[in-house]
Amino acid sequence: MTTRKPGAARDDLLTDLRADAESIPVLLHVLQPEQLEQGAYEQGWTVRDLVAHLASIEWTYPRLLQRAAQLPSTEFTDSVGTGAGSGMDAYNARQVEKRHAIPIAELITEFSANRQATIDAVAAADPVLLSTRIQSHGGASGSLVEVLRFVAIEHVRGHLRDIEAAH
Repeated sequence: MTTRKPGAARDDLLTDLRADAESIPVLLHVLQPEQLEQGAYEQGWTVRDLVAHLASIEWTYPRLLQRAAQLPSTEFTDSVGTGAGSGMDAYNARQVEKRHAIPIAELITEFSANRQATIDAVAAADPVLLSTRIQSHGGASGSLVEVLRFVAIEHVRGHLRDIEAAH
């Protein structure tokens, strides 16, 4: 049986976050104006909408780390609210709409800045904190590092596949 060194999961996550920080802007910068308006997602979002979504959700990952560090519990649930007009889908729709007129280059810049904040937050996080069990507002549960891997890597890469399939 092989044992992993403390912090190995964080190191693996950082490797993927950094790789995506370099590759995602390159992929997005080659999009042509007509490609931005193509449908790319089951909610009817266009490629532009998906880029706006990626830019807007990236800031939530450092927030998730911050909230986990502030709570005394060993397990918590992150929430974006309940009731009419709240919840993850409503939040995402508001964030995408708010960015509708922003040029693609600015959305990519926003994503890149927010991704760097995510990298910095993960790099600074205590490995014990990263082992805290959580449930995100999107329903992902597990250790904080596992949830971050799901939302910041797998979720984002899934949307990139949607964008690639649209053109």
